[in-house]
Amino acid sequence: MSDKDEMPRTEDTDLPTHVVETVQDLAALHSAHRDNLGHAERAIRMITQRVGRPTTLIVFLTVIVFWISLNNYLSKIGAFDPAPFVYLQTACTIVSVSLTILILITQQRDDAVMERREQLTLELAMIAERKNAKTIYLLEELRRDIPGVKDRHDVEAFEMSNPETPGEILKAIRNSLGKPSTGVDEPPIGKR
Repeated sequence: MSDKDEMPRTEDTDLPTHVVETVQDLAALHSAHRDNLGHAERAIRMITQRVGRPTTLIVFLTVIVFWISLNNYLSKIGAFDPAPFVYLQTACTIVSVSLTILILITQQRDDAVMERREQLTLELAMIAERKNAKTIYLLEELRRDIPGVKDRHDVEAFEMSNPETPGEILKAIRNSLGKPSTGVDEPPIGKR
C-alpha cells in the first residue's frame, strides 16, 4: 500500500482531509471578513469594483469626447459649456475626488485585513518553529535513550532544538546586511 492510499481522505474530494480542512478554514476567514463589512463599506466596495474595470475608462473618455464635440458643434448657436469647458472640468474634478476617496476607503480596509493576515502568518511561523525545535529535541532525547543506537553529540541537532526568537533573527539579518542594530524597531530579544 502506498503513502497516498494511507492518507485519510474526504468523501467528496480526492484531497487529503488536512488539505480540505485548511481550505475550509481559509474560506471561513474570508467569510468572516465579508460578514464584518457594514452596509456603507459593502456599497463602497461594490462601487469600487464596478468602477475599477476597463469599461469605465472607455465610458468616461467617450462621455468627455461627446461633451466636447457637442459643445463645439453648438458653439455656433450658443453652447451650454463653451471652451474651456468649466462644467466638464468641475464634473471631472468631482468624479476624481470621489473615486480617490472610494479607493482610499477600500484600500484602508484591505490594508487592515492584510495586516491581520501577516500577523497570523507570523504567529503560525513562530508556533511551527517551536514545534519543530521541540520535535528535534524529543528525537535527540529518544536517540540518547535507545540502548541500541550509538550515542553521539550532534551540535547541529542541539542548535536546532532551541527555537529562535524574532528579535534574534532580525538582529542576524541586520548584521548580514551590514546595518547596525538600532533597537528602535526591533522586538525584544527573548531567551531560549
